[in-house]
Amino acid sequence: MKKAVSFLRLTRAEFLLGGIALFWLGTRAGGDISIGRYLLGQGLVTSIQLVAQYANEYFDLDADTAHDNRTWFSGGSGVLAAGRLGPIVAKRAAQVAAAMAVLIAVAALAIDWRLTAIGAIALVGSWWYSAPPVRLVASGFGELTTAIVVGGLVPLTGAVAAGDIQARLLTSFVAPTCLVTFALLMAVHAPDADSDARVGKRTLTVRLGLARSAQLHRAVSIAAIASIFLLAAWRPDWSTGLAVPGAALLMTSTMLISPHPSGTRANLLTFAAVASLVAVSLGFGLGTLLT
Repeated sequence: MKKAVSFLRLTRAEFLLGGIALFWLGTRAGGDISIGRYLLGQGLVTSIQLVAQYANEYFDLDADTAHDNRTWFSGGSGVLAAGRLGPIVAKRAAQVAAAMAVLIAVAALAIDWRLTAIGAIALVGSWWYSAPPVRLVASGFGELTTAIVVGGLVPLTGAVAAGDIQARLLTSFVAPTCLVTFALLMAVHAPDADSDARVGKRTLTVRLGLARSAQLHRAVSIAAIASIFLLAAWRPDWSTGLAVPGAALLMTSTMLISPHPSGTRANLLTFAAVASLVAVSLGFGLGTLLT
């Protein structure tokens, strides 16, 4: 039972909520979708997300072991660092998830080759995010790459799975979700900056320094909030109005970020950042049901 609980923690299921919300949002910009197509598309997204998470746990073990400021959503799960599971468990889990993603991507050829193409791009990115020699997370480009993949390609996957893509509606959602995802990543990396720097993990936050990183987080957050309100002014309906609470959560994270967030402040910062992405995605999606 202890091993099972530790593996569940290693999986970090709370992060899967963002992929579920963004995929569902994407389907709202497509046509009617059958349960089979929905499950296949969501399975593709979730399996690739698991590859990224397990691989990150495995390849970031040194950084996670050095963390002394772990929060609910940053610093890794802590399972491998505490010795509750061996590193090989995370590596094998990443490989199994990758095999599942490949099988689903091949099956997706029967629906739409574009699903397979998107899945291939996202799968490569999810592995090389943490794995050497590319290791995007330490290159300074990891945050931007992930924002595009998560905030852009995941909703696109949903729209393609549903078919009959409403491009105008989809593109209106993508700019806010990409910006919110980028702000989320900056917030999540802030509490880890000191320990990341000690082990040579040069995230964008480490490269910029904590003060400038906080400024960038605020600038991106403000741009995300502005994009939501501009979208609401351009298309004043439920699909934009219900995203406003997510913007409020994002504003909360801008007030909490500081050069050295720790303790309760760091926990609330990372929670508000993650919750803002889920809230914005669900808000846009639920709004389309009422419009």
